[in-house]
Amino acid sequence: MEGWGPTGAAGAAGGLVLSILISLTTEGCRAQKGDACGPSVLGPSSGTLSSLGYPGTYPNQSVCEWEISVPRGNRIHFHFAELDIEDGDCQVNYLRLYDGVGLERSEIVKYCGLGLKVKELIASTGNQVTVQFMSRTHRRGRGFYLSYSAAEHT
Repeated sequence: MEGWGPTGAAGAAGGLVLSILISLTTEGCRAQKGDACGPSVLGPSSGTLSSLGYPGTYPNQSVCEWEISVPRGNRIHFHFAELDIEDGDCQVNYLRLYDGVGLERSEIVKYCGLGLKVKELIASTGNQVTVQFMSRTHRRGRGFYLSYSAAEHT
């Protein structure tokens, strides 16, 4: 990304953003990082996420990760309102959900495709999830819009 090197005002701002994200993550709150993050409402027990530009076409060459934490003893349930990501084999444009955050995470599911209907309940095994959206070159696709909510372990 041009202009976001280690020097100058942009570098200082980038360092500040990184330290804020690290602080938020270590305190068990929610965080987002990257350049394809659309409007988000990240609450302690529910929220919504979308790709940048939604419901228009999402940008090329971008990435976004959201780290979501809900209270201990809960799992996270996901509901997809829309999933419209151009890529037949999920290699360069996709949405991926992981159990856990940071290096301690394992894949729950990975989605791509235009006009997908995800009807099944997607649930984490623990109280922390990473949502990753990757975009390379594409011509169409509205991206995604999803909601999450905390649910007690049974």
